[in-house]
Amino acid sequence: MNFLFLECYSGKNIRSQVIKHILEAIPCQNAYIVDSVIPPLPLNSETSINFYDFNNIIDGSYIDVEWSKIPPIDPELRNDFFEIESEFCGLSERLSYSDNTVFRKEKYFEYYKKTLVNPFFKGNLEYSERLDIYLKHLRFWNHFLSNNEIDTIIYLDNAPHLGYDLIIYELAKKKKIRCVFDALGVLPSYKVFVNDYKLLNNNLSNWSIIQEKISEFKSKDFIDEWNRLNSETQQQLPRKSEIIIRNQDKIIKKKYWRNKLKKIKISKNYLNIHFWQFQFKLKDYRYFNNVLLNFYDVNCSTPKFSIDKYIYVPLHYQPEMTTAPMGGMYANQLLMIQQLAYYLPKDCFLYIKEHPRQTFKNRTIHFYGEILKISNAKLISKEINSFELMDNALAVATVTGTAGWEGLFKNKPFLMFGYHVYQFAPGVLPIRTNTDCKDAINKVMGGEIKINKQDLKKFMLAYENISVKYDQENNLEEFTKTLISNIMQY
Repeated sequence: MNFLFLECYSGKNIRSQVIKHILEAIPCQNAYIVDSVIPPLPLNSETSINFYDFNNIIDGSYIDVEWSKIPPIDPELRNDFFEIESEFCGLSERLSYSDNTVFRKEKYFEYYKKTLVNPFFKGNLEYSERLDIYLKHLRFWNHFLSNNEIDTIIYLDNAPHLGYDLIIYELAKKKKIRCVFDALGVLPSYKVFVNDYKLLNNNLSNWSIIQEKISEFKSKDFIDEWNRLNSETQQQLPRKSEIIIRNQDKIIKKKYWRNKLKKIKISKNYLNIHFWQFQFKLKDYRYFNNVLLNFYDVNCSTPKFSIDKYIYVPLHYQPEMTTAPMGGMYANQLLMIQQLAYYLPKDCFLYIKEHPRQTFKNRTIHFYGEILKISNAKLISKEINSFELMDNALAVATVTGTAGWEGLFKNKPFLMFGYHVYQFAPGVLPIRTNTDCKDAINKVMGGEIKINKQDLKKFMLAYENISVKYDQENNLEEFTKTLISNIMQY
């Protein structure tokens, strides 16, 4: 048996423990590990460990790869993967100018200083660049999976969502290689394992049967979440992003320069031209972000709760896996908005609220401009409370967002355009086609969707029953056992 472990940025020590337990429990001849650091694994293991640098793969660098020994892409293979090619081009936004990493740690600047090719500082990649990276991934991994006879791929950081890992996933399906990963769920720390990111194999669809012998929550986490969702004074969960959105410049400057000034006496960075190139990129980031925010604010409409009939559409932060790949074609949220607007009655509106943490990285003035061209669509200020917007709405429409789930507890139908465990919940109307959208809106306008809170509780009870808590300190052993069980099952 040969394993391929795919990792991401954080939790390397925990991942190492998980990998170690898997290799001890399941006989394995070869283990191939993609990570940003070499994990500390037992030296006496009978398994041959092969390490691949994550940073060398994600942006298609593939340093030291001898391409002359890897067969070129067969035209038939590329034809089979045209849909994935399009999805990859969306996912590759993660390779562009990133607000999540630019301000993290000095190590990103150090890497940039050495190479000048860190993917997090490239800016928006041209289509030809994205295509080149995609084709490299497809060529390399198509050969790798077959040549190394991989029979199990284990994702230890949610479903594929970084581009290269989605290509691996699709190749695995074509080659009938089993994949195992945890899916986003009702509570972030409680995981269910699946082998299809669209959750088509998930037995949560039979929640009413799973729940039959369970009447109360076992975990305090689920009790607290149930109480929060049913609270009459339900408030938005505090988000760091709410603080950042208007004071972003001040916070970034204060924290960044404060940390730098502490080291100014011993640091030589300030004499290095690359450091100042880095600073100019930060300045560009702040400028373009403020232009976008100002355009949005100027074009917001005031909600008319007592007059307007509307469907509330909270936009996703992008790029994130909740839209790409979990949203499919609706990763382009404009397609969702246009579809809803077309089938809405003429006297109804879409109230569209931007995610408070969204930046120019995956949003443009053109995007907002296209929304403003839709006569029955209104942009709503980010200052308006989301729960107030839900309370007065006919329904909530989003790709896979938590707002749709929370809306169910306010008796608001959830028009869901993507793939998430929520799709199996009572009151959710999954939308995959124009017909689905038209039918869902007709049901909402006709008052046909009745949401029973007891059914919602049964759904949550069923989810608790099949999930396992991912607790790095107290529950890692149980989590690992469940993962191993699922590996052997699939």
